[in-house]
Amino acid sequence: MADSEFDPETDPDPTPNSDLGYGAELAVTGKGAVYALAADHTSVWQREGDGTDWTRIGGPADSIRAGRAGLFAINPQTREVFKYAGEPDSWTRVGDPSADVVVNGDDVYRAAADHSGVFKWSRKSGDWERIGDSAQRLFLGEAGLFATSPADGAIHKYGGEPGKWERVGGPGSTFAVDNDDLYGVAPDGSAVFRWKQDKRDRTAWEKIGGPARELYAGGAGLYATNPADGALHKYDGEPGRWHAAGSAGAVFAVNDKHAIGLSPDRGAFFQSEGQGEPWKYIGGPSSELQELKDEQTLLQERGQEYVDEFRRARDLERMSLSEWLRKEGLGVLLDVIGVNDVEQCLSAATSFEVDVSSLSKCLLAAARPVAVIRALTKYDKVGGAVRKAVKTLPRYPKEAARARDALNDARKILDKVKEKPEERDYKPQVFDCRVGGRGWQDLGHSDPANGDRPTGITACLDKSYLAEQPGSPTNVKQVKPPAYDWARRTMAYHDNFPLRFWRNACHLLGNQLGGSGLDLRNLSTCTRAANASPIARNDPGLPQHMLTFETRVRNAVDAGQVVWYQVTPKYSGARTSPVTYEMTARGLTPEGGTGLVLDEVVPNSAYSNKFRSYFNLGLVTDRVGLPVPSPGTP
Repeated sequence: MADSEFDPETDPDPTPNSDLGYGAELAVTGKGAVYALAADHTSVWQREGDGTDWTRIGGPADSIRAGRAGLFAINPQTREVFKYAGEPDSWTRVGDPSADVVVNGDDVYRAAADHSGVFKWSRKSGDWERIGDSAQRLFLGEAGLFATSPADGAIHKYGGEPGKWERVGGPGSTFAVDNDDLYGVAPDGSAVFRWKQDKRDRTAWEKIGGPARELYAGGAGLYATNPADGALHKYDGEPGRWHAAGSAGAVFAVNDKHAIGLSPDRGAFFQSEGQGEPWKYIGGPSSELQELKDEQTLLQERGQEYVDEFRRARDLERMSLSEWLRKEGLGVLLDVIGVNDVEQCLSAATSFEVDVSSLSKCLLAAARPVAVIRALTKYDKVGGAVRKAVKTLPRYPKEAARARDALNDARKILDKVKEKPEERDYKPQVFDCRVGGRGWQDLGHSDPANGDRPTGITACLDKSYLAEQPGSPTNVKQVKPPAYDWARRTMAYHDNFPLRFWRNACHLLGNQLGGSGLDLRNLSTCTRAANASPIARNDPGLPQHMLTFETRVRNAVDAGQVVWYQVTPKYSGARTSPVTYEMTARGLTPEGGTGLVLDEVVPNSAYSNKFRSYFNLGLVTDRVGLPVPSPGTP
């Protein structure tokens, strides 16, 4: 890349293209640790080892970064920097409000919240040393620390001493740093360039590919996403040489061995396994949170003993035969015979019923002389291991079959609760919420400290009340909720057209439930997908939206139930657009029994036609890393 490609004097629009973001929701270390934010950013999760299990370790957080120095997070409310202390929910404040934090190995840097300075953290003293003036974004790797200027977007490299910075290029849409080089995407996304500094300190930019949307770099190499379809491509080390590495994802990260990707719907994480190999599913916070929700539902429907059995079945279903053998104290068989031979012997012996004699003969015959010698250090005779296996192994297929049956039964219960909630067995105690025999509504209050955003509604609904209290549609020419105009601009950035079909002013208490469309206490800026079924042809929407559950409430009322109903918008920090809407309802039948039971969460999410993935309207950051929409944003 010639320097003029990144020269603000020749570039008519030096401002980076990445005006909006979703926060750094995925963090990896070179050695393989993986951390992630839940989709709503309310919790931080850590992957356990190399499997699919994840552990909640904290939250909420706006963004996370990780390296040998540890895991760091920015608080969404205060923008202060916190460091994970190694135990769940144990975090230590280590830095003032910041726009960005970057970590590589033992190095940690941050940009001030107002972008007025760059600071380096001392692991020994815990102090931050000022090393530079204004910075918009920071990029860090083994090749060094780089920062973009808020004034013109130009990229500068830190020279290792406070105040020593060198301009190495003009603005680009984004940058990435690996072990050796700095990479940049041209402002219009048309090309990818590599910057190198030779032994004489001469610098040059070289075009190596493109077009590209995002760059991700680490020990495993350089990756870029295609702006046309979001697909991931890996650089092969020579200009113009790239190969397809994976399908579209919401975000990626790169460690020393793998690329880690988050699925477009932000539901699961996957890990690259090499060129031409399928990506490996590694779970994620969303799956863990769904499991917790499933367990809560099963607890309500069947009780604690059923949940305990469900957990045992789930654990066994995920367990390989090798893991099961070690759990049963039969790891020696893996040394003597190997899991493939054990599987063959077990398969042959369990065609109908386990033939103990055949199983014993098969296992003994499979034992290799050299392996037997190694095994004698653990058993006096290999026959001892075989005798134990003959007694224990027949349990494996039976336990596996019981586990499958238990999981299938649990899935039927969960599907029934989802598809026919009115038929669920769980019957919580309900009450007649009416006052003086009449329904009512409480629209709560607007929050003046946070841009007059609504705080939630509660209502008691019956047929008579809805007949007397008709709702009203919205009229944004008269009344617009906070950030309504901002949401329009955001949808334009994501190439979501026609714009009027992508963002709504959402009733908290729906129109069909007596809610006003002209009272700001009852209005919230939302995506069309969160509100109702999509209108735009290029909007895939969400499986369930607010109207889905409002209709269930209305149907219950029309059937004669008295329904206590509550909707609470949940926010991240001071943002005025919600992350989620929590919807709760309890119905009382005319006979005095339990009717409708509703406990649902609707994400304020929409599909991005620009990035080919979903984003949340309540978790957006601006081009300098600050949370938006802030209080007062129209």
